Amino acid sequence: MTRASLLQTQQYLSSKQQENYFLSHSVGLPFKGTEAHFKAQYFDVWQQQTEPWPHWLSSVNNFRQQLAALLNAEVDNICPQSNLSSALTKVLFSLKVPKAHKNKLLYSAQDFPSMAFVLNQAKQLGYQLVCLDAAENLQDLNVWQKALQSDVALAFISHVQSNNGQKLPVSEIISIAKKQQVLTIIDVAQSVGIININAQKWQADFIIGSSVKWLCGGSGAGFLWVHSQRLADCQPVDVGWFSHQNPFEFDGEHFAYNQSALKFWGGTPTVAPFVIAGFAIEQVNKLGIETISTINKAHQVKIRTAIDDSFIVSPPTLEQSSGTLILHFKDQQTLVVERLQQANIGCDVRDLGIRLSPHFYTTTDEVNGLLNVLNNQ
Repeated sequence: MTRASLLQTQQYLSSKQQENYFLSHSVGLPFKGTEAHFKAQYFDVWQQQTEPWPHWLSSVNNFRQQLAALLNAEVDNICPQSNLSSALTKVLFSLKVPKAHKNKLLYSAQDFPSMAFVLNQAKQLGYQLVCLDAAENLQDLNVWQKALQSDVALAFISHVQSNNGQKLPVSEIISIAKKQQVLTIIDVAQSVGIININAQKWQADFIIGSSVKWLCGGSGAGFLWVHSQRLADCQPVDVGWFSHQNPFEFDGEHFAYNQSALKFWGGTPTVAPFVIAGFAIEQVNKLGIETISTINKAHQVKIRTAIDDSFIVSPPTLEQSSGTLILHFKDQQTLVVERLQQANIGCDVRDLGIRLSPHFYTTTDEVNGLLNVLNNQ
């Protein structure tokens, strides 16, 4: 990390209660000032005698504005969601019934299980599910070229795979899908906040994500981005007064879908998570994805250089990798995990290995401490 980058991060550093925290792929730590911001913009407003809803909705709109800036998107294309599963469900049940000759729904065994649970519900809509084998190399465009045939209606694509640290060439995959008139849903849960995402460049049909990981925005603040060309086609069935073009019309006999992505919003909205997440994304925007990514990569290089290549499960180059470094120490794996736990180093373990995610708040001393444990020093 350069001195300039270090100085730039100081004002954003959270007060970490746990040192040696490498779990940002699971839950990002809060930014400095998060608690004070939440109190001022939620509780203090709530305790006043005046109606809190205008101010609360302004905070939700701030979340949308900050997210739009982060994703290079328009605010009208973004709808708050409680989580990815809810967002995916709303998308699936908003689309037209698939035709018999074009009814396949493509996904991968490497996708997060919750997404597979939702996708399986699409069978009742007439979709035939096609699952790419876990052994497939999803970074190989030939795999997608072969799978994305004319009978595929919809493809679910994870930008980053949480289990092996792969970053997929999403832009190229979307291009292949478009040639076959396949709609695309991109899951950015493991990439947003650590890898640059450009919705305008991608031109996917839908993007879903959350704020709990690299964005450091806490749980409950998910989102759905919808391409402008899809907005008119989609007719969500899970609706409520905030899906209405005029939520405050209060006419139970008249409903008109909101013309923006808010048609996917539903009933009385949750506010508190978006107050927190909006503040967090604002800090991410100020800090800059490039700065955050540079810090992450510098820490990853230090770790990669200090251990044997045979222990690295993640792709060999940083260009192919996510912000998470995945390691497996073979017959010493159990022993290494025990040492990490004894050293109170925050990480987790999946079948493919130990997952470590350094963030902008990770210090050089913490990385050195991690390496001492990994190398049994």
